[in-house]
Amino acid sequence: MRAVSRTLLIITIFAVLSTGVAFFYGFQIGSTSMPIAGRLLLAKPVEPHELAISQSDLPPGFGLVDRSERRRIDVSADARELGWIKGYQVSFARIGGLLNTTRIEQHISFYPAESMNQVLQLSMEGFSADEQLTISNIGDRSFAFKRDSSSGRTYWVVFQKKNIHETFSISGTITDFELLKELARKAESKIP
Repeated sequence: MRAVSRTLLIITIFAVLSTGVAFFYGFQIGSTSMPIAGRLLLAKPVEPHELAISQSDLPPGFGLVDRSERRRIDVSADARELGWIKGYQVSFARIGGLLNTTRIEQHISFYPAESMNQVLQLSMEGFSADEQLTISNIGDRSFAFKRDSSSGRTYWVVFQKKNIHETFSISGTITDFELLKELARKAESKIP
């Protein structure tokens, strides 16, 4: 139960933190070329689990921790109000001794096309990070953050493509921002 609560907290934090960054980067929410309201943007039907990274996408030493469909109770009330449709989450970990750990997480959410600007805004408002990082564009819009804490460092990469919102994180005592960006690009390439 504690792991579920922690996961829900992390998902909520990602969703809320993701929103504030758009304004910092100068995104003009509401003036993007998102499609007509009510349409889903995918070229062909796809299920969220089909977009998840797999163990074969990771360097050796990572093991699966969790993979599951996200349910309505797994997302924030704000996400539900914005029309959250469905989602998936997966996490992997590498333990290199008692003090050396790395955790990678991916959260995938589908929304109606007309909600994507508000989803980005909500997502960006939720981040409290030490540093906003520069990344080349992934998907239609993307941003990244870094935060240091007593338990290690966390990097986040958040992107949207069509009507899909994805959040990646890597945290622990050993982290690799370049790997995280590579995984986000792999995930982005899976969106039809």
